[in-house]
Amino acid sequence: MRVALSTMWGIGRLGSFREFAEKAQAFGYTHIELNHQFPPAWLAEHDAGALNGLDITISSVHDPCPNAPLEGGRYPWSFQLAALDEDERRVAVAIAKGSIDLADRTGARAVVLHLGTTGWYGAEEQRLRQLWTERGPQDAEFLQMREHLVGERALRQDAAVTQARRTLRELTAYAGERGIRLGLENRQDYMELPGIEEMGTLLDEADPAVVGFWYDVGHAVLLDRLGFVPHERWLARYGPRLIGAHLHDVIGITDHRAPGVPGGTVPWDLVARSLPAAALRVLEINQHTDEALVQRAAAFLREHGVLRSP
Repeated sequence: MRVALSTMWGIGRLGSFREFAEKAQAFGYTHIELNHQFPPAWLAEHDAGALNGLDITISSVHDPCPNAPLEGGRYPWSFQLAALDEDERRVAVAIAKGSIDLADRTGARAVVLHLGTTGWYGAEEQRLRQLWTERGPQDAEFLQMREHLVGERALRQDAAVTQARRTLRELTAYAGERGIRLGLENRQDYMELPGIEEMGTLLDEADPAVVGFWYDVGHAVLLDRLGFVPHERWLARYGPRLIGAHLHDVIGITDHRAPGVPGGTVPWDLVARSLPAAALRVLEINQHTDEALVQRAAAFLREHGVLRSP
């Protein structure tokens, strides 16, 4: 079965795209996902033939890619596909079309999308996680902060979803013409789009031949642990539309760990039962992870049935 390693692990750790690709192949990965931190220098390497002679190819692209500053110095990730400001949304759409074009010319099958946020509540989300870690999920301040976020989201979500729907219609047409699938990723912050209900709204309106659910196991576990959405609901409701998955482990409320890391808590047997056979599997592991754990991760997932041997 095809299994990809996200370039997340190599960026800031390895000196070149070729070095990353060689290690990924040596570790048993068959494909690579270009993540949203993918640097222009590595893209130039790819275009110059960095994968020549290797038995590894690009499976997917994570928008926005590559991570090159735009005119004025802003980075692509700072533009939101569901922005209420129409000028900002239009820039984000143009960036996403560039990611689709990149997927097309590199032979990738899919582009992963972050749709944006209902509002900027980073400090509150961080405080919520701090309270969970230090005091536990029954702490009064934790429960108050969680209720505050639920209320704030309810006030703002409709306007953001309207923009997300507009964006998705544009991108579906663009990607469909190029034979690229779009994966809507469930997010780690509660205020981000799409939530569990919004995912259904967006998928119901979209062409299933083009748009599907991109399941991020770590994000789902985190929102479950914080008391927002039970992990299994994502899989039960949207398993039939699932086109790809970001696989990583979670310790406490810290994700992007290598699957099988000591202390990891992801219920891999549930994941194995729920992933469609045709879904892309991408290991999204942070660059601080020891090389031996990255090398071991794919074998660990095979042992747990998440990856099946041909």
